[in-house]
Amino acid sequence: MSPFLVCWTEQKPGEPAADYWETCERITAAERLYEQLINEPAVYTASICRPIRSTDYEVTSNAN
Repeated sequence: MSPFLVCWTEQKPGEPAADYWETCERITAAERLYEQLINEPAVYTASICRPIRSTDYEVTSNAN
């Protein structure tokens, strides 16, 4: 199974925006991280996704 990826962008005052990502094996862990991130003032955007095409992960053919 391919992992879930949580991707986000932070922009702290006076600093350039920075992109981050973390893998989660289960959707519940991805959702928990996502909920933490969207409550952080410095987080500009956050997403949960799965690899569609990747050299690092097995890809998924469905969104489940």
